[in-house]
Amino acid sequence: MDLTWLRWLCRRRAGNEVPSVGLLSGFFFMINFVVGTGFLSVPYAFYKAGVVSGAVTLIVLSFISWNTANWVVETMARAQALENWKVSKLKPREADEIGEHVQTMNHPNFEIRVDRKFELAELCEIFYGRVTKYIYMINLSIILLMACWSCTTVAGSAWATNLPFHFGDVHKCPDDAFKDDLFPKPHHCQNAYRFCVLIYAVIVIPLSLLELSEQKYLQVLLGLMRFFTVACIVTYCLAKLISDPQGNAGFSSTNETYDYRHELFKFSFDGWLLSVPVLAYGQILHMGIPSLTQPIKAKKWLRAFFAAVFICTTLLYTSLGLLVSLWFKGNIQETCTLNFVTPAHHSSSTALRVMSYYIIIFPSLDVSSAFPLINITIANNLYIMIMGVDTTQADKHRYGRAIKLVLRLICAVIPIIAALFITNLVFIVKYAGLLGLTMCYFYPIALQLKSQYKCYLVFGGNNRQDDVSLSASSSNERVDQPLLLRRAIREEATRPPWWRNPAYSTPYATVFSHPLSVLVFAVLACWACGFAIASLGESDHG
Repeated sequence: MDLTWLRWLCRRRAGNEVPSVGLLSGFFFMINFVVGTGFLSVPYAFYKAGVVSGAVTLIVLSFISWNTANWVVETMARAQALENWKVSKLKPREADEIGEHVQTMNHPNFEIRVDRKFELAELCEIFYGRVTKYIYMINLSIILLMACWSCTTVAGSAWATNLPFHFGDVHKCPDDAFKDDLFPKPHHCQNAYRFCVLIYAVIVIPLSLLELSEQKYLQVLLGLMRFFTVACIVTYCLAKLISDPQGNAGFSSTNETYDYRHELFKFSFDGWLLSVPVLAYGQILHMGIPSLTQPIKAKKWLRAFFAAVFICTTLLYTSLGLLVSLWFKGNIQETCTLNFVTPAHHSSSTALRVMSYYIIIFPSLDVSSAFPLINITIANNLYIMIMGVDTTQADKHRYGRAIKLVLRLICAVIPIIAALFITNLVFIVKYAGLLGLTMCYFYPIALQLKSQYKCYLVFGGNNRQDDVSLSASSSNERVDQPLLLRRAIREEATRPPWWRNPAYSTPYATVFSHPLSVLVFAVLACWACGFAIASLGESDHG
């Protein structure tokens, strides 16, 4: 095997300069990470739950996801402040060698640095211990590998269904080959699908070995093309709804007038249960936040940055779910792009056929942008677990860069192998959505509360008594220590409780960062998780 490219990558990163990107590139990094393959199942979820109920559920879940994303950044800032404080307690020469910003106990520095990254695995260890870190790593590895797996199946199934394969025992798959089955049954179709998966692997594995700053132009391009794809889908369905108000369009065998109000306001509890994990899966960002925000230079804008990302995805999902579900109705596929196979093959309009082929093929290419982002997140967390430091410090270890690249290679190959044997996207998303709820909600909530309390203890809690004791013991004069201690006790008694103390406040906080607000969101997260578990039971029995 030729490893010239691997040695080139290692040499490329030999410098000490920290790569960075602007807000626009960072925005498309996050959009590509969040949207991934999740948007393909949103119209199906809207149709099953009812359009209005699906939209309301999406808005609630997006609001929770936005807040928990901010809390991840706040936790990173507190971890940075605690690390700076520990270094500031060292001897001045040692602190200068480490190069940390010296801070005092009363003036903590909560600014996130570009040259230091706290992955969620490291945050779990800092605030909850090593066991929690390992539990998190197992959860993270499963869900992100399933996400890469879903990207691979989308590409393989779309290419095998639409590309004109006809050589040897490899033939194009029929339109319904991937519906309701874990793997297509025709033998020649299986060969075509696996051939497409291998082609996809040749594209995404090299991308997974590049740093984010080295693929920023590709991510921006694919992000723009993703918006164009959604615009094509929305335009197609809107034009059809306007030109055919009855909503038949050859999809129904009857000529009955279709009542759109029924479709808009209908509610199916079983369908709504199914929509919860699907819609939650479409807003998963949190495990990638440390890696995605690390190269962004203007970190003071992260709070508004996340708001823009989640508003954008919510509007995108709502318009997609509304129009696609209203047009295709009961014929809607679990992967919405498969509904355009018929227009692509049988439409009399050349422009419509070209648009339909673009809608079918591009999402399978577009997931090539999500795969490396997800893969880098898995490998970075595994690197922390193995090496004990984050990947920004890989150059300080003899084999740090090589280990990082090998981990990325392994994490890229595993989902490719899994996709060779199971192709059903709904089967994957159903369980990935449930695990995603824990990643999006429970870990950020737990880290937010614990980091707030720990910073209160260090920067705003009992430190005054320690200062009094130190000043009294270091003074050569006779000091009335009982008097000082009584004064410290009185100050402590009048000091507000930790949930009202601003010692844990960071520049990235919002009005919902208060501990009591976090507890309210914890109740909502338990509600969402309970319904997601119930949806698995419904789907398994029904």
